[in-house]
Amino acid sequence: METIIEWLIRLDVMVAVVVLILFPLVFLGVALRDATVARRMLVYWRVSSLLAITVYLLSAELAVGYLTGFLALLFIPAAVWMGDAIYHPPDSRLPGASRLRAVYRGWRWVVTGLCAFSIPLIMPALPCVVGGGPNLFCDLWFALPEEYFTFVHGEADPTIWGWIAVGALPVYGLYLAFSAVTWYQRTTS
Repeated sequence: METIIEWLIRLDVMVAVVVLILFPLVFLGVALRDATVARRMLVYWRVSSLLAITVYLLSAELAVGYLTGFLALLFIPAAVWMGDAIYHPPDSRLPGASRLRAVYRGWRWVVTGLCAFSIPLIMPALPCVVGGGPNLFCDLWFALPEEYFTFVHGEADPTIWGWIAVGALPVYGLYLAFSAVTWYQRTTS
């Protein structure tokens, strides 16, 4: 059972790297030719920055990373479908027939499916946030960010980077709160 779960989590992370990091990075550069798609991609990157925070929290074995990872999986599909209340009013249609817009519309379906697949994989680790005791899922979700950290940063201390991520959380929280207030004001006026 452990190997199947570990394999699924590793597969999820590998696909997420391609779908949520590599493709959007390349696509953002290409999308600069279409201002609407470029704005959508910038919204995506603002929201998905919670994933980077999550990786550094988990690489330092800070359990709050399970919660931020779970929230990122909820926020990202919302952002790719509805935009961002601060910078881009919600309009899920993204009208137009350009290839870039068609690629964006297809990609957001893939993102939504990936997040829907990922949520059940991280949910069993959520009790670890409040000290639910050792758990196979907790250990597996700690292992992959630690491998990433070692690959990218070598011998650097993950604890320092983890605390930098902790410092980034209030900034992200302010962005999220401001976005929620802006959305509320737009929908009630």
